[in-house]
Amino acid sequence: MNLRPSGYEPEATQQPWHAVSLKLAENRLICNALDQTPLPTVALPSDECTHNSGHRADMKSRKVTKLSDKLVRDLLPEPNTYIMRSGEITGFGIRVTPTGFKAFVLTYTVRGKDRTFTIGQYPAWSVTAAREEAANLRRRIDIGEDPSAEKQATRYAKTVKDLFEEYMPERIRSGRSERATLDTQSMWLTYIIPKLGTEPVTALTANHIDRLHREISGVGKARANRVLESFRAALGQAVRWQWIPVNPATGFRRNVEVARERFVTPDEMPYFMKALEDHEHGVSKEAILFMLLTGARKGEVLNARWDQFDVYGGVWTKKASDTKQGKMHAVPLNDAAVSLIKAILSRGSNSRFVFPGKIPGQPLEDVRRTWKAILTAATISQWRDHPGAAAFLAGHCSLAGSSLVAAVVKSAANEKQHIPAPLTDIHVHDLRHTFASLVGSSGQSLAVLGALLGHSSPQTTARYMHYFKDPMRNASNSAFAGIKIPVVGSVDE
Repeated sequence: MNLRPSGYEPEATQQPWHAVSLKLAENRLICNALDQTPLPTVALPSDECTHNSGHRADMKSRKVTKLSDKLVRDLLPEPNTYIMRSGEITGFGIRVTPTGFKAFVLTYTVRGKDRTFTIGQYPAWSVTAAREEAANLRRRIDIGEDPSAEKQATRYAKTVKDLFEEYMPERIRSGRSERATLDTQSMWLTYIIPKLGTEPVTALTANHIDRLHREISGVGKARANRVLESFRAALGQAVRWQWIPVNPATGFRRNVEVARERFVTPDEMPYFMKALEDHEHGVSKEAILFMLLTGARKGEVLNARWDQFDVYGGVWTKKASDTKQGKMHAVPLNDAAVSLIKAILSRGSNSRFVFPGKIPGQPLEDVRRTWKAILTAATISQWRDHPGAAAFLAGHCSLAGSSLVAAVVKSAANEKQHIPAPLTDIHVHDLRHTFASLVGSSGQSLAVLGALLGHSSPQTTARYMHYFKDPMRNASNSAFAGIKIPVVGSVDE
């Protein structure tokens, strides 16, 4: 009986199997090396075996009807790897290497190919558990499946982490801004990789996607939507690369997002501008004013460079790599914004940034402290002009700043007294909404607003439609100009 494995070479060109190094065995790599190679089995006492070393040798052998923990525990290593088979399940046995490493296996033939599937190491796997797994595998084999091939495919399958590493360069090459790229990277490293990084892309299901979305929604509903949109886009690339046939993230149920409506109202504007004017001079103060005058995003303003400006032409041109939408945006500046830029330029600066930070060569990092101080001052100033709020201010005269604002809000709530809303709930990004409301109330069109804000589609600008009350009212009045409207009086019943 010839028990030489396929691919066998004479001893002169191939080392005998018993020369496999101890180091490989200790690292458990021997299991992987042997999985796809038929091994000699323990034969009946009258049999002689032809071993893999190419020479004939006698092997002490036994035939067992059923494996037991004691039998497996007492099996000793021999010069050659062998399998002690159990007669209860076809192909089921325990493999023993020359170093004493034991693992349960199932050998079988599928489509004319001999396979050896490693179930698990002994004693981590008990005989009972291995027997149950062997029975499950045998049922799969009987209906035409190939567990060993599937295991190999899974072992080398692309994971979600692999997808991230191949998708990010594609995204960067697409011309998206550095800010957008960093945000995408942060979403993957914070939420997706920790949860699904080791999962094969081919194994992803809609359940994985929905579970991830629910978990992130506990942190923030809008953030969960953004993360899943990025994941869906990457999985779309995986479909294009033929890693997977369909995108499991398609059709995920987005969280309902309520658009933020806060902006500096006309009543609040005088107090806001006065607090801004009275604040001590600084780069942060100028950056905040420039955000209000242009409606630009905070990141675009803080990273604004002198080479982007035609100061005397009054145009600020942002390259595609500097904008959220990934497109060049040339915006004409109003007179107040031009005056501000000229004033900054007249002071002279060695920095390439219009709003330089404390670190040489770097832009201003943030405006939070200045922003908080301005809003607090504007709130207190507004309340001083309001009779009800002024009384609460007087009752907390020992406090100042944000502590004073918090105390007044609490007192008014306890006494159920209405006072003007504090400006301290306004975010820096709300200056963009404020700019949109001012443009809308001035009678300009949505198209003009979209061009000023750098929107890439009319649908994005449409969210600001409610700021255009006067233009809409004027349009409605114009529609009925020249039409005689009947006078409606009281009607006697």
